[in-house]
Amino acid sequence: MEFALADFVDYTQVAHRLHKDAFFNVRLENWMIAPIKVIGDPPPEIASFSCEPTTATVGETVTLRWQTINTEGIKIEIVPKIGEVAPTGHGEITAEKTATWTLRLSALGMNDVTRPARVIVQSLPGTVTEPIAQVRSTSGGWRRGKGFSRRELKACGINGRGTTHALVRVDTRRRSSHQTNIKTLRSLTDV
Repeated sequence: MEFALADFVDYTQVAHRLHKDAFFNVRLENWMIAPIKVIGDPPPEIASFSCEPTTATVGETVTLRWQTINTEGIKIEIVPKIGEVAPTGHGEITAEKTATWTLRLSALGMNDVTRPARVIVQSLPGTVTEPIAQVRSTSGGWRRGKGFSRRELKACGINGRGTTHALVRVDTRRRSSHQTNIKTLRSLTDV
């Protein structure tokens, strides 16, 4: 006889996934039942994880695509910054710098299954790229801002009404100031 693990016990009673088939001898009073085979859970797999294109210019849209197999009850996430995702899907990201994302499958009682995807971000030859202001997102991470705050400009000795560099955007609504933005502006102006 063969039984799936879900038929043998309720999953909430199992502390972790069963990776191998298991055999149980069952005795009822004086009766011996042939060994019961409990089929192990198939291991979770990453069928594919890619970044399209693999080389991009600053500001270009990059698409992450993924597909997983046997991931029922498995935590599926893309790090950094993206978080939990569906077993199959895609998402678009604006290319800001060369980056590597990792698709991770994890569950209690198993080693994580991971696969990386990388995009190399380059500026166009002979062009000057616009500096990118970073702002805190509601999830606590960072996202691309619309421009630098007047406080950040002032910290670098740049006049808030007009900038000394044509590519510096100003977001007059922002009140926050972040050290990462000040470092970006200082490297641009050599202050």
